[in-house]
Amino acid sequence: MKKILCIVLFVLLLCDMLCACKKDVPEKEDVRKVMFSELDSFYSGKKPGSCAEAASLLAAGKDLTAADLSALFAEDVPDAEYVIAHSLLERAGIRTETGANAEERARRLAVSIADTESIPTVALYVTVLALELYGAEYDRASVAESLTARQDEISGGSYEYPQSAGSSARISAEDTAASLMTYMLIRGSVRTQVLEDTLHDSALVYLGNCIQNDNTVLNAEGVSSSVATARVLTALLVCGVPMDGEISTALLNAIRTFAVKNGGALIGYRDTADDDPKRSTAAEILFCVTAALYGNPYFAETQHPASGAVIN
Repeated sequence: MKKILCIVLFVLLLCDMLCACKKDVPEKEDVRKVMFSELDSFYSGKKPGSCAEAASLLAAGKDLTAADLSALFAEDVPDAEYVIAHSLLERAGIRTETGANAEERARRLAVSIADTESIPTVALYVTVLALELYGAEYDRASVAESLTARQDEISGGSYEYPQSAGSSARISAEDTAASLMTYMLIRGSVRTQVLEDTLHDSALVYLGNCIQNDNTVLNAEGVSSSVATARVLTALLVCGVPMDGEISTALLNAIRTFAVKNGGALIGYRDTADDDPKRSTAAEILFCVTAALYGNPYFAETQHPASGAVIN
């Protein structure tokens, strides 16, 4: 009965989201292609500056063999992002001579993730993603327990830290999206009836309720945010929301209102209406649009780990 109720609840959630997302949606224009074309022009001549940018460009079929990839492997690049970039480029057949550094950084990540209570939810997702892409061994069951400890039992939203640590009382759409995607990365190893009910379904209900009447999502400060909207849509896509459906179209149209243009050409994206355009924001939008147009490049890669490395 509980499983049936969850299924019914999920169907009702999708129906409600579809109804909410029908406002002001163009009938013919494929906003995914339009936005990607704009972003493609924006990135023309720029070297990839983050693993999200590199993943998006590779997923779109761009040849990065001769590209300047130095920004992806600078000394100040966080371990998880370094390992993600290395793993993606290796799978694309692009040799970078970063193997030794990537192995050491993956080893550090495998050690650090043992203390899950000290890792913020978004950082936990990035860490798990790096380890999955690299093919490293780590305690997935412990991660699943930590995700459960971060979820509010009433709303289904996720906190920034496990509540047992008492570090945060904040629930946000971005943390919930990160928690859900973390679970989806390890789902094949840890999936149980309990986890599926309390994490997957409840998180989807919470994220559905986070979508405002204008199809944006509020950030942790309660402000409509292109980044928060993009992260929520990316999580929904991973969970099976159609890439070209009404939900994706409506949220992408809402994200597009944050674009900054000069003479009709895209020059960046704002995170909030009062924010200045930043390249980091554009990278979040690029990745979301890529996931809606080509599929999430990270999740496609984690299905076929290349190295099979064991990091003890």
